[in-house]
Amino acid sequence: MDNKKPFIITIIIMSVIIIGLGAYVVIDRLKEKEEQEKKTSIINETVIDLNAFFQVSDTLRRFDDAFNTYNSNYLGYIYNSKRIYASKFDGGAAVYASMISDLLDNGIVLYIPEEKIKGNFEKIFGKNLEFKLTDIDLKKSEIYLFNYEAEANRMAYKVATKTDIYNPGYIAMNIKTILEDDTIKITRKVFYGEYTGENGVMTKIVMYKDATKQKKIGELKLKNGAINQAEIIAKYGSKINTYIYTFKYNKDDDYSFYLIEKGK
Repeated sequence: MDNKKPFIITIIIMSVIIIGLGAYVVIDRLKEKEEQEKKTSIINETVIDLNAFFQVSDTLRRFDDAFNTYNSNYLGYIYNSKRIYASKFDGGAAVYASMISDLLDNGIVLYIPEEKIKGNFEKIFGKNLEFKLTDIDLKKSEIYLFNYEAEANRMAYKVATKTDIYNPGYIAMNIKTILEDDTIKITRKVFYGEYTGENGVMTKIVMYKDATKQKKIGELKLKNGAINQAEIIAKYGSKINTYIYTFKYNKDDDYSFYLIEKGK
């Protein structure tokens, strides 16, 4: 009987260890699942990495900076056609969108590495467009100066003026986001706006179909110095142009820009 005691004690100890290890594994897996859930969201019964939405949002921000601001070299570029595929994107406009959000406006010549521009470019366009860095077509050279220095693998630039929040330009408002299989589609309402007021105080915005200002949409008073997007949609939504941005999933676990087209 005494000889069996060590054996029984050993069994008890091993059982405690096994149970402890099992509990540790379960807790560890629960933690992994919890961390994974923090990084993902379920839309239309499809699990999507939240980083994908951050990436798409960053691309939209870069497009807004590149094509919506009044002093842009490519003002309105993406709105001038019924549809533009990434593969048909103007090379200069693509590079411009890949660097414009990273520029500093201090009035002196600065440099941005080619590697950084290429990284942004590939996050936006993926394999849908070939990267090629060259001098950018200067339509408003008094605002921006771009010069590609191949021997140094960098782009030299100079920003001569700062952008004011009340400068005229395109305004894009997100209306709807749809996830279908490997595709994200974002619907936006886009108009061209000019702010007006007295004594330097802006009081209203005048809205047009586009930068030509040939077709006026309407006017709206500012509230606390800002536009009310919900009010704009409610009053003028049917008169404002609609654009649909399409992003497709790629093998690098990113959603690359694929197409922008004008809606009905």
